[in-house]
Amino acid sequence: MGMAAVIYMILSFYISNKRLRYYYRFVSLLAAYGLIMSGTRGAMIVPLGGVAMFILLNKNTRYIVGGAICLLFIYVFFAQTHILDSNRQIHRMRTAFHPEKDASYLVRKANQKRLAEYMVHKPFGEGVGLAGMEGRRFSRRFTTDIPTDSHYVNIWVQFGIVGLCLHIAILLFVIGYSAYLIMFRIQNRELKGMLIAMNCGLWGIMLSAYGNNFFWQYPTGYIVYIFQTFLVLGKSYDKELAEQTKLEPI
Repeated sequence: MGMAAVIYMILSFYISNKRLRYYYRFVSLLAAYGLIMSGTRGAMIVPLGGVAMFILLNKNTRYIVGGAICLLFIYVFFAQTHILDSNRQIHRMRTAFHPEKDASYLVRKANQKRLAEYMVHKPFGEGVGLAGMEGRRFSRRFTTDIPTDSHYVNIWVQFGIVGLCLHIAILLFVIGYSAYLIMFRIQNRELKGMLIAMNCGLWGIMLSAYGNNFFWQYPTGYIVYIFQTFLVLGKSYDKELAEQTKLEPI
């Protein structure tokens, strides 16, 4: 829901069809509402991270200022005030901005500390499938008795620090390379908007994956890798669109 909220709102800024523009904004607001109702605090970083990346990728001053004001408002509202604390959903979301007071966060940090002591001599990890409670179907051992509660911790336990660094490097390469294409190589406006939306959505999901082990779950896993494919092939699509424009009759 967080990724949908970011993607559809960004798309609405670049689409030329007026009806689609308002439809995308409506879908974005519904997705944001679904995110709030879900109660998943870790997912809040998806739209926030997506907006932050949108500011970095954009050259339009109006969008940059608007995005910055939006981020500042959200931070001040949740982190610095107690407005609407009587609302259960708002109060729950507000705790995400004070993790040091959150019992769930403290337990996760304690589990990561225990795993770190065990993994210090395992640079290539415990083995495929041997991380978290779900790994008990393969074997019962120390790493399958401790919840990982994070995609990156899960990767670290299975493949070690070597595998984790490689995994993160690949993800950052896709984000960085696609950002370069978007900012300096893509000419078609609507295509640029689509790629920006994918990049921002993917970046938000990557940030949220630190607090939740969902990155490879259905349907997120499919969406992530489809987005990565489109992002690295952005220049090819831009070239095809340019050639089609030349062939169109005047």
